[in-house]
Amino acid sequence: MRSQAGASPLRHRFWQAFYDRVAAFYDAVLDLGTRLGIGSETKVRRQMFAGLPARQDAPVLEIGCGTAENRVFLGDSQAYFGMDISRGMLLRAQAKCAQKHLSASFVQADAIALPFPREIFASAIAMGVLQHVAQPEHALAEMRRVSKVTGEVLVIDEQRAFSRLGNLMTMNSSRIIGDYFVWRANLT
Repeated sequence: MRSQAGASPLRHRFWQAFYDRVAAFYDAVLDLGTRLGIGSETKVRRQMFAGLPARQDAPVLEIGCGTAENRVFLGDSQAYFGMDISRGMLLRAQAKCAQKHLSASFVQADAIALPFPREIFASAIAMGVLQHVAQPEHALAEMRRVSKVTGEVLVIDEQRAFSRLGNLMTMNSSRIIGDYFVWRANLT
């Protein structure tokens, strides 16, 4: 796990500290919510991540990967790169992937300054992340920058965040699944 140096906006530092503190019990809370039928995260994950290309030569970047909960919905051989601002979440993600024998690489960085070269990922995905970013338009531009010209950008976020993020995406390219909106852009 590498770390990206540089000053992040105050909003990002707040969420970094928050997720560092909740990382230890984050998965337990998600699991409890699923068992109680609260929310629709698992349904969204199954529907959206199963459709991504599953090839070793088509790496996927997940922005704000948290504990890598989405990693299990991708193929076992999928080249996966998880990026998060929270070191605590990344440590949990590493442990979870190791326990499940899933290959993954992780980097600590800010979504508005991705430490990757241009056009190397087949897909760049963000679930529940852009609502927390101070400048979501910069994060979206970074996702496009690191995605191959033939790739795609996939944004999944809570419906309540669409009012803040909707100006970055057209509603006709969005759809609703449970409590989430899904926006997918093919870059070709």
